[in-house]
Formats: sequence, C-alpha cells, structure tokens
Amino acid sequence: MRHSNVASVLHLGRTGSSYFYAMEFVEGETLEHLIRCSGRVEVKLALEIVAQVAAGLAAIHEQNLVHRDIKPSNIMVRLKDDGVITSKIIDLGLAKAVNEPSAQTAISTPGAFAGTPEFASPEQFAGIGADIRSDLYSLGITLWEMVTENTPFRGTPGEVMYQHQQSPLPLEELEGVPQPLVVLLETLLEKDPGQRFQNPGELLNAIPTITGAIDARRRVTRQSLQKTPATASRVGTRKPPARQGPEKISVAKLPVTGTNLFGREEDVAFLDRAWANKDVNVVTIVAWAGVGKSTLVNHWLRRMAAKHYRSAELVFGWSLYRHGSSGDTTSAGEFLDSALTWFGDADPRLGTAWEKGERLAKLVAHRRTLLVLDGLEPLQNPPGPQEGRVREPSLHALLRELAAFNKGLCVITTRTPVADIADHEGSSALRRDLEHLSSEAAPQTSEV
Repeated sequence: MRHSNVASVLHLGRTGSSYFYAMEFVEGETLEHLIRCSGRVEVKLALEIVAQVAAGLAAIHEQNLVHRDIKPSNIMVRLKDDGVITSKIIDLGLAKAVNEPSAQTAISTPGAFAGTPEFASPEQFAGIGADIRSDLYSLGITLWEMVTENTPFRGTPGEVMYQHQQSPLPLEELEGVPQPLVVLLETLLEKDPGQRFQNPGELLNAIPTITGAIDARRRVTRQSLQKTPATASRVGTRKPPARQGPEKISVAKLPVTGTNLFGREEDVAFLDRAWANKDVNVVTIVAWAGVGKSTLVNHWLRRMAAKHYRSAELVFGWSLYRHGSSGDTTSAGEFLDSALTWFGDADPRLGTAWEKGERLAKLVAHRRTLLVLDGLEPLQNPPGPQEGRVREPSLHALLRELAAFNKGLCVITTRTPVADIADHEGSSALRRDLEHLSSEAAPQTSEV
C-alpha cells in the first residue's frame, strides 16, 4: 500500500514466535488524542479529515482489502498553525482480503472477532462478509465521535454489539449539528450495507455537497447524496454492485468551495466541450484571486460526478496552492511523488525531476484521465521575461507531454497564463479567462 493518506508498511519481521512490522514515521497525533484534548472537532475540519481518510480507504479498496479497525486511535492527524491538516490511516494489522475466509468470521466464533466493538459494523458481528462498506460504517462512527465527543452506542461489549445491530441511532445527541452532516451520518451508519455509500468514491463525491449546503444553510436529502436507490438489496449482499464510472478517484486534495455559482453557464459549457473534444488535451482557467476559478472547476466536477464522470477511467485532483492558509504551497516534489504513487509508478524515487515528469505523463496520457491541477501560480515565474513559464522541470515536462499526447483532459487553474503549453504551433491547450459576469449574475454574486 502506497498512498498519501495511508501509512506505508516498510518491513515485516519475526522475533521468535512473534511477528512485527515497521511502518513509516507519521508526524502528529492520533485523532483520539486530538478529541480527548480539544473536545469536539469543528465541522469543516471533521469533514476534511473524513475526506482524507476516505481517500485512503479508496486506495485500500483498490487493493481488494478491508481495514476492519477504522477508529480515531488508528488515524494520525497533523494540524498546522495555519489550519492545514493531513490525515493518515495507520495500523493495517487486521486488514484482510475481502474474499479471505478469516475476513468473514463473526463474533459467534469464540475469539474470532477482529476489530473494536464501539466502531465495528453490524455485519462484523453478524457473520456477514465485511467489505469496504464496513470500513465506511466505522468511519461514520468516527465522524460521530468527532462532532459529539462520544460514540453513538455505549455499554458492555454485548450491549454495544446489540445496539449496532438493532438499536436506532440516538439522533438527539446530534442537536446543534448541521442538518446536512446529520444526513451524512445517517447514510454512513445504515445497518444495511446496501443502503450506505457503496465505495469511498461515492462518499468523496458527497462531501462537497455537504460542505456547500452547510455554507449556504441549505438542507439536503439522502437521495441528493447517493447514487444507490432506496430499493437497494437488503442485508446479506456480500459484494457491492458492479462499479460504474472511473476505476479510481482522488479529489480530496482539491479545495472545498461553495456550491452557489452565478453567471458561469458559458464557462461550464466550455469545460463540457473540452471534455467531449478528444483533440483537446489541456485547458487553463485564468483569473485573479477571488474570481472563482476553483469554484467553477469544483462545480463542474460535481456535474461530472453526477454522470459517473462520463467516460473517465481515472480522476485525480491536486491543489498546488493551499487555499486559506496564508500562501502555503505544495511543492512540485510532493505532488509528483503522490501522483506517481497513485498512478502506479514502480518507484517514484527514481530519476531526475524532468524524467519523473515525463514518466508521470506516460502513466496519465494513455488512459482517459481527468487530471485537475488547481492553483498552478506558485510554481510559475513572476512578472518578467519568463512570466508564466513553469519553474519546476518535472511539471514543465508533464505539461509538455500532456499537451502533445494526452487521451484525457488536464484542467489547470492559475492567475497567469501558462506560457509553456500555449505558445507553440498545434497546441492542444485551450484557455478560458474568467473576467466578466453577466449583468444579471453580478447583483446575485454581490448578495451572496
């Protein structure tokens, strides 16, 4: 397992009759410690942690594994002074392949139960095969504890086991929690796995809707969050339905923005046309700070998600500028190492920066990939003879190759046009400047 939101295991060893493993050092504290010391976690911060854990679970799901012990003590968080947080799943000691017999054992087999009762899913107790939806249930319990400081079901192990399987959620404990977040918790904590999100990608798709609704003080419904209809199969379904849409989705590194969008219909249509035109490989959205580049792209991504990302095989998003954090940026190296790992490079550490960029382009370009690079300006040259040119050799190589050979679409947001891909003959790159709103939309935007 190699993913930015999962702690990597580096070595497995044995001492006498005992086995051990060594994992990467993860700076920070456990989420359990954060809750214990700081109390309830602010809603937006809790949702960001959930999004990052879901991204890690998506990687675990891709390997056909189930973690079986998602809980605050198995999530490491690092909260910086500027409000930026990183989260990593740790302790895969109980992880099992979905089809492995020991992953199906129930508590009815003496000593066979694996997990933590307060955070375990109903199917872990009932002897029904646990899959990634079980981990999503445990993540729901974790979110509940973040916003209330308590798990929903408490008591002896036997009492907790019964409540997970039979008792309704104590929704009265969520007084003061925004309604969209309550709906999210109800969805994650369905006792029937067929009624939950069916994979981490569906949860990741729902989170922008939740945050946008909270910002707008708008209510949401279960139907607006889920693709799965209310008539989904009941308990006993051991495998999720056949997956539609991309094989993998990673959008947790994109900024969370509101859902209100006025006067941008033509810009949305521009992105739709760019995706539909297989001769267009790169588009850049250009505007000064605050005009709404990221909001436009996130709105378009939500529309794409509602259509199962159309023909996309892979979806990967990354913000090179950490919004709201006083100008803190992601290094090109951090992006490149994470992207190479996610796209399946054999060893992201090998090669020069230029070679890494070309290698990543080859991994991206041969698939129908939707790649989003938000906030490229920190890695571009400031005003002068080289204005707009990408400073980092790795990104320069990546963009040059994508503009020439990409079979999908790379969407870039930036304050300065990208000179490296826009000034050569036969470029497949299109540019959209967000300068003006329609006269009807401007007053609405001012009111918002």
